[in-house]
Amino acid sequence: MSRKTIFLILLIVLLAAVPLAWQSQGGAIEGIVTDQWGPIAGATITARNVMHGDVFSAVTNSGGHYRFDSLRPGRYSLWVEAPEHESMWAPQVLVEHGQTSVRNVFISRRRIDIDAVPLTGKVTR
Repeated sequence: MSRKTIFLILLIVLLAAVPLAWQSQGGAIEGIVTDQWGPIAGATITARNVMHGDVFSAVTNSGGHYRFDSLRPGRYSLWVEAPEHESMWAPQVLVEHGQTSVRNVFISRRRIDIDAVPLTGKVTR
């Protein structure tokens, strides 16, 4: 093989490796979802890259913690929902290469309209 051929093969291999290295150094988002009584287990967090439209989903653990790894750098919108709670958009978070951005989220419990619940029974004296 000629030197030129070897050089071209090495160049192609190196250029092919650059995107893989770049992707493996993505950023992360993590945080804890809480309400007025503490951490919320089983909340679903959906992260959407504002510019590219990439969408990822995670569920909080028993301590209310969630984490997204290997994210493409950019701004992400976070949608948070949990049973018996108000769903909400959290403030956008910026993801940078090799960095972990923390976004803790507080969500409120749904109000129950007591007048909408039928009550039956007897009044005794």
